[in-house]
This record gives sequence, C-alpha cells and structure tokens, in this order.
Amino acid sequence: MKTTSWVLAALALLCAVGIAFFASNTDEDDRLQLGLVTSLPIYWAESPSIESMLADEQEPHWVRGKLERTYQLQPLDTLAQVSGDGTPSDALAKLDYLLLAQPAAMPPADLVALDSWVRGGGRALIFADPMLTEESLFGFGDKRRPQDIVTIDPLLARWGLRLAFDGDQRAGPRIVGLSDPYAAETLVDLPGTFIGLDGPDAAADCTIRFEGLVADCSVGSGKVLLVADAAILQADLTLESDIPESALDSFLAQAFGS
Repeated sequence: MKTTSWVLAALALLCAVGIAFFASNTDEDDRLQLGLVTSLPIYWAESPSIESMLADEQEPHWVRGKLERTYQLQPLDTLAQVSGDGTPSDALAKLDYLLLAQPAAMPPADLVALDSWVRGGGRALIFADPMLTEESLFGFGDKRRPQDIVTIDPLLARWGLRLAFDGDQRAGPRIVGLSDPYAAETLVDLPGTFIGLDGPDAAADCTIRFEGLVADCSVGSGKVLLVADAAILQADLTLESDIPESALDSFLAQAFGS
C-alpha cells in the first residue's frame, strides 16, 4: 500500500510539472516565430567553454532579450532540407519572419532556400557587414569567431545588388540620420554601401536608401530589408545611448510590418 501511494504521488507530481510546462509553452506560442541565423554572440554568449556558456550568471545579449519579448526565437543552423537541393527546411517553412545577423558562410543550398522562402511570401531582415568591428574572444581562423566579412554575394547578385566597402572611410562608431519612416538615427562603424546592378535580370525590385546603407527589396511575394552594417547589434557598444535599440526597433518594424 505504501508503494502504491508513493507511485500515485509521483504520478501526480509529474502531471503537475507537465501541466506547468504545457502552460508555459502555450504562452510562448502566442508570439510570432522569428528564425535567427547569426555568427554573432546573440543567442549564445562567447565563452571559452561550454560550462561557462551555460552558466546561469551570464548576462543575456541585449538583442536576444529584446527579441524574445516579442518573438519566439528559433536559432537555425541550416535553411535547406537535409537533401541539400535548396528546398526550404521544415523549420524555415514554419517561420513568420527571419533575421540574419552577420551570418556565417552559407552553402549554396541555403542561399537558394532563403531566396525561395522569401519569394513565396517570407519576410527577412538581413544585417550584412563587410567589415565587422565587434571584438571577439577568438582569433582569426577560429570557427567560433563571428564572421568578419559577410559572404552572401551570390544572393545579393541575384537580387540585383552588390555590397561595396570604402577602406578609406573613418573608423569608429558614428551616428547616421535616417529619415521617416525609419528611426531618426542609427549607429554605424565602417559600414558598407549597397549598389544596384544594371540589367533586367535581377530577381528582385530593390530601393536603395541613405546613401547605400539600406536596401529595401521586394522579392516575389516577399520582402527583404538589408542593412550594410551590424554595429547596432554589438553586445558592448563604445557609444552609450539608446540609439541602437531604437534603430533596431525601426528596422524590425520596416522589415516585418505591413
């Protein structure tokens, strides 16, 4: 009898835990699904070991905290099906929106899957930095290091764009004004410049704004907003202000709004 009582108590406890877990996940399902593809330490902080990465005392990246207040964040390692034929993966197909923040080098199948997903009605925000200025714990050549130079040129060319970089520009963070309907200001550090490619074969209709910092593209039934810099996503900015957060708000609104 004692054994039976213990088993019943254990089952009751498991049921209570299951109900609480289901309730918490039901709440999360109310948020829109946002896929995240990034080499930056947004979802996982940079750390020399797995143990310290998972330590409870680690402060979450401000961008992750901000995104998770509105979206159910889904970090993705690949965008194509396992077969590698460029068909969007099931995880990508279920998303409401997609954020690419200085992604690591992507295989051709992933680039094709991204283009196909957007063309079918998806909406994406892409931060593509030609010269990343955020410091890293890891040296050049370390796979854990954020992508220093974004490598999505084939995709940009398909959309009728080229990302240029002026190596003679002044280094260091600076404020750039953005006219309506964007944020009044954003922060950049060694940004790139989007240039439209001549020719009728572009698979997108892109409007380049703010001297090449932003490209707003209609791709099939979907939309892509591209920003030629990722300075506002840094975990530890040298210029303390609310500009990065307000600028990110504006870019998200323009990319995912109606």
